[in-house]
Amino acid sequence: MSARIADLHETLSDAVKLHQQGELQSAKELYEAVLEEDPEYLPALHNLSNLYRHMKEYDKAVDVGQQLVVLQPENASVYNNLALTYEATGDLQNALFLYQKALKIDPAFTKVYNNIAVIFYRQRRYRDGIAILKLALRYSGEDPQTLSNLGAFYNKAKRYEDARKRLERAIALAPEMTGAYVNLGNVYNKLNRHLDALACHVRALESDPSSASNHANLAITYKHLERYEEAIDSFRKALEIDPHFVNAHFDLATTYLLLGEYEKGFAEYEWRFEKEEMVSLLKEYAYIFEKPKFATDLPTEGKTLLLYSEQGYGDILQFIRFAEPLKQRYPQLRLKVQCRPALKTLLETLPFVDEVVSRDEDAGHFDYHYAVMSLPYLLGTGFDDVPHEAYIPVEKQEGVTLVLHPYKYNIGVVWGASVTGEGYSEKTFSPEQFAPLTDHEDIALYALQVGEDVQRLHEANLTGKITDLSSELTDFQKTASVIKMLDLVITSDTSVAHLAGAMGKEVWVLLPKKADWRWEREGDSTVWYPSARLFRQQEQGKWDEVFEAVFSALEERYYIEIPRGKNA
Repeated sequence: MSARIADLHETLSDAVKLHQQGELQSAKELYEAVLEEDPEYLPALHNLSNLYRHMKEYDKAVDVGQQLVVLQPENASVYNNLALTYEATGDLQNALFLYQKALKIDPAFTKVYNNIAVIFYRQRRYRDGIAILKLALRYSGEDPQTLSNLGAFYNKAKRYEDARKRLERAIALAPEMTGAYVNLGNVYNKLNRHLDALACHVRALESDPSSASNHANLAITYKHLERYEEAIDSFRKALEIDPHFVNAHFDLATTYLLLGEYEKGFAEYEWRFEKEEMVSLLKEYAYIFEKPKFATDLPTEGKTLLLYSEQGYGDILQFIRFAEPLKQRYPQLRLKVQCRPALKTLLETLPFVDEVVSRDEDAGHFDYHYAVMSLPYLLGTGFDDVPHEAYIPVEKQEGVTLVLHPYKYNIGVVWGASVTGEGYSEKTFSPEQFAPLTDHEDIALYALQVGEDVQRLHEANLTGKITDLSSELTDFQKTASVIKMLDLVITSDTSVAHLAGAMGKEVWVLLPKKADWRWEREGDSTVWYPSARLFRQQEQGKWDEVFEAVFSALEERYYIEIPRGKNA
């Protein structure tokens, strides 16, 4: 070895040590010094490319990476490293192209398959991720990291048993793999095996107590176990480590709200605007946010506040009540509500709203903006401050041709929910559950169901036995008109429950065991809707006992007998 090469090698060795010790600037200077002597010294180029990426000097990392591709066109690692740099910049198209080039050179390069899967995970391409990881396993055998990643994809695809099998196998092969315990704990929670999930998340936290995510996962498990104080404590620990951990803030918010600690809960709930799901809304309606956000110290005389909607129909129906105390507090402030088109005619009936525009219309002039669902935070609403009087008046049955049975109890029913909403599968049940009522001499059933779940009525062979009103229910004003005509509404946790409650109509709401925070933790009543009666699952996923309670309540309510032989 020549003296010059020996010197370069020694300088490179010193740079690598500094790199490993985290002294990145000093390491960079030494790498660059080596390359001044020999611009094509491959070990220095490889290390410097990785260092630039770690220091987020992406342009330099790309330049060095492209240089390496020219020098080593048959080296799969070169393409993989350059792809990692493009991925870090957000250029996923170039990253995927380069990962594929790496696999053409070395089809057994397991790390590349996993890197591609990471991109698919970000893009929510869960089926593609499963396919690429299964291909990786053909080459790598039972690679624990690949199995763990595959388990995470199966979890996102809601194939929980498939996820469990892969993750348990990954842990059997690599008992110290923290990520696999995290993934398995999340899957156990989906399978309602919360004590097993607790053991996994405790193990992960023991391995890495400095991880905010590990504390947050443990908190979620405590929440499932109804150990709420421990959940709150773990969420707080996560936020001490990472004060900007958006999901931890949001989950802490819903925990406070579930416990009725509304002032704390609604303050934390403001973090929802940082969630990934809100990005598209904020971009689509960017013109709204060009105006000032309303605050209590701003002038109100002659001013218009645009109250914009977000999330689902039920959320707006529930929270629009807070526009009334807002109007009382600021009577000179003109309130304009922006909503989805199907809500417009209904919200126009509200006496405390000055104007309603739908999302597909020009919002017109306004001076300030504020989210409808943030009004409790603005008003400092506590549990005892929730306005609970009926606030949606429905005086006319316009546009509805329905003629009710004159000698029967006319009951509206809903079994579905928004397919894009959270917890759809837990909230919904089959319309067959209503079968004992369909031929009852004293009861007539009317389906208030709209959307994709209408089809389930026909699949259950109940067409004609439950009157399908979906063709008439073209907006919420028409649905409200029908509800006003009925004697009772029995519904899943969906927008109809909020609409009937807001009207002051008697409504029975059927809830999963893990009900949303707005229905509180227990009991058959809710502060939000005095006219609502709640029927709760005692065991997750078991609806038969809920319907048994409903049938018994109907017998007591209407002095009738209901045969039990026809329910699914």
